[in-house]
Amino acid sequence: MKVENGKQLGKAKIYDIHCPSCGAPAYYDIKSHFYKCHYCDGKVQVIKALEQHKGFRNIQSQKMTESRTHFDLQKAECTGCGAELVFEKGDALANCAFCGRSLVRGEFLSLEGIPEFVVPFSITKDEAQNILIDWCKKNRLKKWARQVLKNADKLTGCYLPYVVLRGPVKASVHRKESRNEYECGGFIDNVFINCSKNLDNLLLDGMEPYDIDGLKEFDFAYVAGHQLKVRDIDGDTLAMRIRGEINEYYDPVIEKTVETKAVYTEIETNEMLHMPVSLPVYYLDTGDYMVAVNGQTGKISVRSSSSKKSYYLISPWWFKGILSAAVVFALLFLSMKFFGANLETIIAIALLYVPFQLIVLLMVYKNSGKYENWFSLDYNITCKNSTSKGGPYVREGGKLMQSNKQLSRTVPKPVFFMDIEGKRTPVAIKFKSFWRIMQMFSAVAFVIFFPVILALFFNGFNFRKIEFIPSSLWFILTLLVLPVILIKGWWIELYNRPWIFILKENGKKKRYKPVKHPLLEKLFSGFKVGKSSKKGKKRTAESNYDKKAIAKFFLKLLFKPPVCFAVWGAIAFFCIMVYYTAGFTFE
Repeated sequence: MKVENGKQLGKAKIYDIHCPSCGAPAYYDIKSHFYKCHYCDGKVQVIKALEQHKGFRNIQSQKMTESRTHFDLQKAECTGCGAELVFEKGDALANCAFCGRSLVRGEFLSLEGIPEFVVPFSITKDEAQNILIDWCKKNRLKKWARQVLKNADKLTGCYLPYVVLRGPVKASVHRKESRNEYECGGFIDNVFINCSKNLDNLLLDGMEPYDIDGLKEFDFAYVAGHQLKVRDIDGDTLAMRIRGEINEYYDPVIEKTVETKAVYTEIETNEMLHMPVSLPVYYLDTGDYMVAVNGQTGKISVRSSSSKKSYYLISPWWFKGILSAAVVFALLFLSMKFFGANLETIIAIALLYVPFQLIVLLMVYKNSGKYENWFSLDYNITCKNSTSKGGPYVREGGKLMQSNKQLSRTVPKPVFFMDIEGKRTPVAIKFKSFWRIMQMFSAVAFVIFFPVILALFFNGFNFRKIEFIPSSLWFILTLLVLPVILIKGWWIELYNRPWIFILKENGKKKRYKPVKHPLLEKLFSGFKVGKSSKKGKKRTAESNYDKKAIAKFFLKLLFKPPVCFAVWGAIAFFCIMVYYTAGFTFE
């Protein structure tokens, strides 16, 4: 299916949402949270789409009830894995195809668990066996291929219960090492979820996708010659599988956006269409390996019964504080060496400075986010599947041939949303960027070398006359203060206050800058006044502060004793320091 700007474009399907005005298919637009008609620009609310689908399900249920009366069906329940199969009365069944245990027959009476859609078998059992044998021979050097080849004749065909998902998805994203949560949304289309309790979902994922154009309304005539497995998982298990499947699609995009794997995503799917469907599968279990062959396309998936986990470490807040203090001390050591300090002086200053800096940094990290108290390991489950390559098998002139054109699943990328000026707005989030990092280090360098910069300005940018020794006290003071500012004001806030870009309809992005600057908010939080009620007037960052009160505050610092003496003394000391740094001397 073609996707443009988060909109699904393609031909109509039997489960489409239709425009109430013109009857044409309506396609979901992620940014506006509506189904939109591309013919008359009509809109369908998500709740109306669910009601529309409910009406279709009622009609389909009546058709299935009528179809049931024309077929003499039985069911068989496995004594081992509990699988329930529906089949024609004359079919011979001895053992369960999924675990090999004996089957108990009974009369089929209920329509519970019967799907509304079906993808019919396009490949016969003999053809599926030949495809599997040929593929195993091409991989005969691998252990799994030799074992599967010996058991290829035990391949069994069955319609397996699935749920096809279609509709909008919402997700709450929390970066574990920050205090913020973000909302993202998207659209899931043609995603199939296995509803069998004892069948491996990752194995079945490997043989997908199915050609959705082959989807048909279910009729019991499809059961003729094939077994039909009934859904045997509860609603909670299905919901967990749905969230896990959506996470597989969304996690790479979310992890890339928030720039870490340490992220928790909570998926909400109550606005999606859940449609029961039966899919054709040829299945084989050798004990050590499981095999699934797609009964429509011929794609093969083989997986070992074991799985692997990839771990990543989440460090606690106190470790970050100690590590930051160590880095700061290393910078202090190099700075003092640069100015010619001896080892005894460095050790003496370190004994006074490092404990203080460590305590400050520990407090900064502890109060700056939802951090772990101890080291913890988290993991992702990774399973190595072996899957066949190439396109689906199709019939040409009555002969089964493999197509060169591969089927692929296209899922639109999720879009992040934020509440901007009272409106839910699609945005792009950026934490670390080249310009933001450069801005951070440029500001740090400017503060450290501020006296040197002023001195260069006064001496006509004569670098040869610059003396660093007079500014050594400034350098030491900045090394005391800057680590806290850098870590708290920049590095931590880098993730707590990302750059926000508003996504426009034409696909372009525009940087969004909040009306209230966070630094201004902290500095002048005690000078707030009521918000302006004048309409049409664009508010600036300073519009919510009492400017007169701020001016009085600075005038008191400059002219009210005894504080003003300390302020003017500091200004005088700074001016003298800059004067000597510039290479001038008093005569």
